[in-house]
Amino acid sequence: MFNLEERISGPAIDSIMNALTSQLALNDDEKRRRVADEVVTAVNAAFDGHARQTWTLAMDVLAAISDIAGWQDERRAARHISLALQSGRPGADIPFFRVWTERQLAAVSEMIMSVRSERDAQ
Repeated sequence: MFNLEERISGPAIDSIMNALTSQLALNDDEKRRRVADEVVTAVNAAFDGHARQTWTLAMDVLAAISDIAGWQDERRAARHISLALQSGRPGADIPFFRVWTERQLAAVSEMIMSVRSERDAQ
């Protein structure tokens, strides 16, 4: 798991909350598209610069350890992620990073919606 930096997660959460609570959105599909766009923006921003280099190295180390341990599925996955990062693929094109970003943003968004719902009920 990785943790989104506040400089990325803060604006992403704000935009997601605006999309989810928008009275201007035509329908739920429009809201989902807006949320998906924010996820792509956030995950791509998270894997620019030093983060890309750090995760490339981490995946190479994981691939080497997995090879020694005989964990071939994990070795292949780590190696593929490393190669994708090295080739310059956007973070959103790498399922591991995209899914973790979606989960992090969903958890925070759901918490905010829950707090708002409880507050409005009082």
